[in-house]
Amino acid sequence: MLAETLAQARATVAEYQSHPSAKIERRKLTNAIVVHIQQIAATKEQINKKSRDILTLLVQLQEPQKTFALLSIAKKMLSQCDVQVAKLNRYAFALAEVAVRIACDVPRFGALLVALTHEVCVNAVPKYYPFVQGRYASDGEYYDLMGYVKPDDSTGAYETTDAYVDRMTGFMLFYAAFLQVDAPNHPHGMDAAWRWLARLLNRCPPNRHTAVALDSFLKIAGYRMHQHYRGQFMKVLELVHGEFIPKLDAKDDPDIRPVSSRMKTYLHEHSYAKPPEGREMPVTDTSTTTTC
Repeated sequence: MLAETLAQARATVAEYQSHPSAKIERRKLTNAIVVHIQQIAATKEQINKKSRDILTLLVQLQEPQKTFALLSIAKKMLSQCDVQVAKLNRYAFALAEVAVRIACDVPRFGALLVALTHEVCVNAVPKYYPFVQGRYASDGEYYDLMGYVKPDDSTGAYETTDAYVDRMTGFMLFYAAFLQVDAPNHPHGMDAAWRWLARLLNRCPPNRHTAVALDSFLKIAGYRMHQHYRGQFMKVLELVHGEFIPKLDAKDDPDIRPVSSRMKTYLHEHSYAKPPEGREMPVTDTSTTTTC
């Protein structure tokens, strides 16, 4: 369903996106979107303003410009995951608040944002492709399935797994923040968060990739899920403690130990009972800057 919505949106904008006569209009629209997204800051005042600005822009557009704008907004938000969220985790909450407000007013945006997130981050589905010798035509086919990218250099080599994990962490922090926003008519709220958690624990093997996804998800969405599901959520955490983490530790992998340690600390200190850093935002920025 989400993939179909994304495919239809791409078909809608295909001609507009490539037509030379629309080049200037596309550039102006893209520049306006970039400015709005870059001006999102972690205050309620700025979140309200940027949400209104973007929704006002969308109301003024007809097709195919509107679909082009929806796709552009979603892509720009996802680009912030690598640029901002991975480096400043709390920024995920501000970005997600704006995304949810747009999605509540324009439901198709929420579907496009989630579909694009699933496309660039397999952990957000969640799914995992095990590397089995002989299953893939080449190592490159496997890396492409997992979402590895080739940095812009002359070697043509894929990014390292460390770089890949860091990028996926940014996407997962934002995705978790998006799902946990407490908003009326949220089209992708707590139900979607619960499905993600259940699917990861039931269908995905404990390894570095899935552990980093789970750690990022719980760090951001665990508090809201604990508030919403209470006893049911505690049973899931018991599963994480009793089965998922021991299976990670049994691998005796030095790359896994840090994330395993973080999850143990999260459970031991009952971090799910405390709002994560950045979730509670001030009304206005009292500092000399207006950014996070």
